[in-house]
Amino acid sequence: AADSGPLLRVGKAGGVLLLLMGSMIVVGAMSGHRSLTEPLAGFRGMAGDANAAQKPPSIFARVDDVASIQRAIQTAGGRVVVIDFYADWCSSCIELEHKTFTDARVQARLSKAVRVQLDVTENTAEHRAFLKEFGLFGPPGIVFIGPDGQEYRNRRLIGFRAPDEMLRALDQVPAL
Repeated sequence: AADSGPLLRVGKAGGVLLLLMGSMIVVGAMSGHRSLTEPLAGFRGMAGDANAAQKPPSIFARVDDVASIQRAIQTAGGRVVVIDFYADWCSSCIELEHKTFTDARVQARLSKAVRVQLDVTENTAEHRAFLKEFGLFGPPGIVFIGPDGQEYRNRRLIGFRAPDEMLRALDQVPAL
């Protein structure tokens, strides 16, 4: 309307932006992409840039069952086991994958360990029980199991860590 004030116009513009963002999230979710920060990233490959939508190669063996974690701990051969609790819907997990775990210095430090990433995206009863066993509410969480099979409980990491911060934390983990 001609007599609508500036505050009302700003409110309408904000509403249109929220509607547009919500639509992008719905379209992205329908295409199978789960990122709230980049809801249409799955469509990048369709525009000719096939590498843009791909995840970086993981430095972790990705599993979705607890038995695989237990086997990794039992067969670690005197090495530290690093368990990364991950989910596709977790923005901090994705940030760790793209920013921290792609850093060559972090990769070199973690190369000494057995690395297993438990994908809890589906949030099964088994996943919830294992998270509870470690006292975690959800991902991301990084747990370090010593050569003796016991967790270095005071060394666990919760949330995103930039590469330099991750390296400082890894300095505190015995045998890494």
